[in-house]
Amino acid sequence: MRAMNTTSMTMMSMMTTNDVTTDENESSVFQTAGSQQATMNFMDLIPVRMTEHIQKDWQVGFREPRFQSKFWNRFFMTLGASEHLVVRLDRMGSEIFGHIDGERNVRRILTLLEINHKDEDDLRDRLVAYLKRLEHHEYIELRIPERSGNEQSE
Repeated sequence: MRAMNTTSMTMMSMMTTNDVTTDENESSVFQTAGSQQATMNFMDLIPVRMTEHIQKDWQVGFREPRFQSKFWNRFFMTLGASEHLVVRLDRMGSEIFGHIDGERNVRRILTLLEINHKDEDDLRDRLVAYLKRLEHHEYIELRIPERSGNEQSE
């Protein structure tokens, strides 16, 4: 796995999902770089892909180093093992990842998922959990949408 970077945030609106609420009716205050505070609902965040992916038919996957240690990589390569392994997403995860385009917010992705999954009661919770997991492994980044000129002057 990659090293996690959940403590640094930039003014370009990067944040960790632990800093925002997932309750549709609540907002949360979080700290950004430069001591600015902002209020944001998780559903308004925009997921952005941060790594290359592999797609075969409907399934999405990611290449990961088999070991962090160069020693173990070399050792197992001499035994015929590959240097990388492929982490594959299930059907729902692949569909979610397919909707991530750097433009849609979480709310819009949920709306798109509801079209194909009308009978699923916990769809919102599954989406939030999946996005948090993808962010944790640094496959995506959740960004705050940029404000329009009118909102910035307030």
